[in-house]
Amino acid sequence: MAVIYSTLDDAKKYLDEAEKLKNEIFSTKTDVKIKGKTYYVSADGDDSNDGLSPERAWKSMDKLNHVTFEYGDGVLFRRGDRFKATLVENAWSSIKTQSGVTYSTYGEGPKPILDSTIDASGADKWVKTEWENVWEYTEKVSGRDADIGIIIFDDGNAWGIKVSTNPQKQTRIFIGKTFNGIDKNDAPEEAWILPYNVKRELEFHHNWENDTLYVYSAKGNPGERFEKIELVPRRHCFWGDVHDVLIDNLDIYGAGGHGFSTAHCDNLTVQNCLFRWIGGSIQGRSYRTDGLDPIRFGNSVENWSEGKNFTIHHCFSTQIYDCCWTIQWCGKSNEGDMIFENVEFHHNYTEYANNGLEVWNGPAESNDPELHFEIRNMHLHDNYTLYSGYGWSHQRPNKDANFFYGGLPKKTRLKFFDSHICNNVNLFTTAYVTWASQIGPDQFNFHDNIYFMTGDKRFGLVPIDRVSCEGEQEFVPYTEEALNKLQKDGIEKGSIFHILPAGSVPTSFD
Repeated sequence: MAVIYSTLDDAKKYLDEAEKLKNEIFSTKTDVKIKGKTYYVSADGDDSNDGLSPERAWKSMDKLNHVTFEYGDGVLFRRGDRFKATLVENAWSSIKTQSGVTYSTYGEGPKPILDSTIDASGADKWVKTEWENVWEYTEKVSGRDADIGIIIFDDGNAWGIKVSTNPQKQTRIFIGKTFNGIDKNDAPEEAWILPYNVKRELEFHHNWENDTLYVYSAKGNPGERFEKIELVPRRHCFWGDVHDVLIDNLDIYGAGGHGFSTAHCDNLTVQNCLFRWIGGSIQGRSYRTDGLDPIRFGNSVENWSEGKNFTIHHCFSTQIYDCCWTIQWCGKSNEGDMIFENVEFHHNYTEYANNGLEVWNGPAESNDPELHFEIRNMHLHDNYTLYSGYGWSHQRPNKDANFFYGGLPKKTRLKFFDSHICNNVNLFTTAYVTWASQIGPDQFNFHDNIYFMTGDKRFGLVPIDRVSCEGEQEFVPYTEEALNKLQKDGIEKGSIFHILPAGSVPTSFD
């Protein structure tokens, strides 16, 4: 491992490489083979058609939720089109994913956009309330997926700061420093006056009691201030516990849950896709009864519990509330063995997300020694991650900005076999490089990565006992002395750490 004192000029080579990868992802062509029937969807189609040719294409995403496909079928969206999801009450997603189906594109032009947002543009969509500078959205946003996770103003030139509450403590949840694309604020925990305690610029609150959205705008009617306002509701774009699925060349936009959500999924490939403005809604859309704060969530792609042959490659993510590419696990005695096997995330580009690569491990609830909780043959390589923790995700209460995460093995009983996190390039973060509790020769195997961080940050959280990975953990500073010690401990072999001057990262907010 090498520790190098660098400047931003030294990062230019890697920024250029990242930009080249980004351009490649945006320009990928469609090259999929469909064994069964091929169905077409276009913006000028008709849902009464049979969908079996471009001339007889369907029109909407909603149509797909009312058709049962066969194994080997394919659904192709026309390039250059934008498909708006219909907000169906009690829907979990814009598209209910089906096993054995390929979802891809046809035609020429940019990737088709699958848009789950609600259009709230126009002065007539907003009315002033009796509370100073507080504006009410005139339409009710109700149903199971109704919790608004993001408000996007003018295509992301600004965004809303979501105010969540803890009813048992009668407080608004602490989120610390925030940035809405225009203004910087501090948002401490403070007394909550239900339901209208939004009082900083572009803060918003979605009141579930009356299904009403409130926004603070000291500069007048939001619909007059901004030409375009998009509300992102609590839903996934793709969702379903499925197998044998290919998602290819789609632009997934504005989902308050996950871009793609599945569990127990074998043979899943997500490739050449874009994920933009994902997450931010309350997980479960319910208040907790244990006194803890409700949790906001939202990942680009998540596979939960177990799965074999899971690949994500040549995908782009920006403005993601939580993580971009993740497997997540929580052992339960009634679900038997839980094993992820043959997991590969490679050549992906991530920017302005809380973190890019994640393995999240919950505590095992089973004491059965015969059960196996394992991750086998996991390779996360050649990914570019930029500006973790910056942008919209900075409003998280926990600004982890981690590139990777793992739970304590003593609590999770999760074991790793042939695990490699290597040849990744990580440029800038608000907090630290990695939160990796299971890090060492028999756990996560980090090697040959490249990092650029300012010297006032931290490497991350690792166990004090580097061999067993048990016991207490410590935050390791991002300093030459500490990083050299990690090398001696067998962590991050062959990696290069560039230490930048404090305050030198080129972002709008730190």
